[in-house]
Amino acid sequence: MRFLGRGIIAFFMLFCAVGADAAVKIYLFSRADIIGEKISVADIGTVEARDGLRQSIEALEIGPSLMKNGLIGKDEVARLVETMVGEKPVIFGSAVRVFQSHDKEPSAETEEESEELIQKGAPVRVFYSLKGISIETGGIAMEKGKAGEIIQVKVKGRAMSARIIDRYTVRKEL
Repeated sequence: MRFLGRGIIAFFMLFCAVGADAAVKIYLFSRADIIGEKISVADIGTVEARDGLRQSIEALEIGPSLMKNGLIGKDEVARLVETMVGEKPVIFGSAVRVFQSHDKEPSAETEEESEELIQKGAPVRVFYSLKGISIETGGIAMEKGKAGEIIQVKVKGRAMSARIIDRYTVRKEL
């Protein structure tokens, strides 16, 4: 029994030590809501590296060929970053589900024609995201609005502002 306990402890020590000395670590988000055409590494995860390298990696553009069925896998991200850095990064998470809206900021001509996605008093899904952690909860819209606009939403008795992503969906960046 002692041998088994030591084996388990050794396994966890080895498991926790993997990637401790890596130059680049990427923590993939589980979900990414993208407005527009371009997707960068900063949109799909949090990068840990020295400052100049971190900014270069975050700015890397992800082409449509890497996104299969709305998913970007960790292997695709690893290959992309490895070509730039020269060594394989440690990536936490298996894939990112990408929801891409091709809507751009409404212009003056189309603003009257664009549809209001959220009405006052409607139930909405509120997504919070911070450093790779995403949380979803429910709320009530206190204003009406269109895609890309910031509206007031009531969540658990408190009012907060959030950006409209899709019909009945808002995102609060922390």
